[in-house]
Amino acid sequence: MSAGVRVRYAPSPTGFQHIGNIRTALFNWLFARHEGGKFIIRIEDTDRERSREEYVTQILDDFRWLGLDWDEGPEVGGDHGPYRQSERLHIYRTYADRLLAEEKAYPCWCTAEELEARRQAAKKTGLPPADTRCRDASAEDRRRFEAEGRPRSLRFRVGEDRKITFDDLVLGPTTFDSRQIGDFVILKSDGWPTYHFGVVVDDWLMEVTHVIRAEGHLSNTPLHVMLMEALKAPRPAFAHLPSVLSADGKGKLSKRLGALSMVEYRRQGYLPEALVNFMALLGWSPGEDREFMTREELIQSFTLERVKKSSARFDTEKLTWMNQKYIAGASTARLVELAGTFIDTTALDVAWLEKLVEVYREKLKTVADLPALAHFLFTDAIEYNEKDVKKFLLASEGAGLATLREVRDALAALDAWTATKIEETLKHVVETKGVGFGKVAQPVRVAVTGTSVSPGIYDTLALLGRERSLKRMNDALQKFATT
Repeated sequence: MSAGVRVRYAPSPTGFQHIGNIRTALFNWLFARHEGGKFIIRIEDTDRERSREEYVTQILDDFRWLGLDWDEGPEVGGDHGPYRQSERLHIYRTYADRLLAEEKAYPCWCTAEELEARRQAAKKTGLPPADTRCRDASAEDRRRFEAEGRPRSLRFRVGEDRKITFDDLVLGPTTFDSRQIGDFVILKSDGWPTYHFGVVVDDWLMEVTHVIRAEGHLSNTPLHVMLMEALKAPRPAFAHLPSVLSADGKGKLSKRLGALSMVEYRRQGYLPEALVNFMALLGWSPGEDREFMTREELIQSFTLERVKKSSARFDTEKLTWMNQKYIAGASTARLVELAGTFIDTTALDVAWLEKLVEVYREKLKTVADLPALAHFLFTDAIEYNEKDVKKFLLASEGAGLATLREVRDALAALDAWTATKIEETLKHVVETKGVGFGKVAQPVRVAVTGTSVSPGIYDTLALLGRERSLKRMNDALQKFATT
């Protein structure tokens, strides 16, 4: 396959792109990069009521965040623009007029109410709606429709009964019967194209060689093939990707069934490289049971031959597990940068932040977990867990408080407040008292964090600092010694 490969992702800016949409885009991008071809973004904004510029902005930002660059499209331009359908209306009208002149299309004056009535009637028979009333309208009928001021759309003439066959690069040979289709609208009464017409004209003029899209578009393909033949446009190769199912397998992944947008994953602290790796494995396999792959490895390995014919199941737990592994392997500088998204780092020392992320990196499932896990470091109002206080401070006639007092006095005498010095001090107390380490560490932990769960006590005290650590020990001694 040559560098002539050209693929496209054509989102409709009517909302945020969820992970199922972006997975399709990723497969297009990987295929283009593997083949040394071009990846195009085209904005299909013909839904005038729901399309929003803010969604266009977000779509492009999602791609940048994920590291998926595009060779042609919004912001980068190209030789096949414009790359927004709303700016290509004159192009669609030109080709619609050609089909009309060649009697491959015809005007249709049917109202929405009439079409809906025929649609409901067809449902009862199990046949497609026969929207062909205007195909052979007489000259008198046409004059009457025009006189009534009826809006006029253009409908494609399907023609004789036939089999439409194409060799799908994922699903294999596929055949449809034209009798199940019926004449369909290509240009609406307002002059805007339908999805079917716009996508065919654009793919043709943008020289798209491979149409890689979700399996849900499979039934659209025979319509597109007929349009291509009518326009004398070359037929691209088709590859329909099996659906991604919800985690419980009860339906196609959607916003209703657990699909989140890139915006939401970003807010929840997922890393883009984890998402890219995870999405690539939704219905594709590199073989050899490989799971963790760099972007370069994905590009090198990706082929359509390895796309599975069966549906993949979305597994949030696996995504989170994979994200946790990526966080654990990220550089300290990267984690410090990411932490700034979830905590205010403007007044914090860089060295302290580096220590913070090093202490917590193995515990983070997402970076957004950091504020909750390290909450005690960012507040002076400690909330004590009552059960932990009773167990580690008040039990055994206040033995925990006595230990806490001893540790406080020893730590207050330190000349340097470092994790190493703190460790030496606590171990000395343990040896002196002849008790297990938990008998010393847990009273201190509850006093300074409010609970019995935190990172290692040396790191906890080092991060908290001398002044705040000693103050919290004093506060706990004062509060609970009189309880």
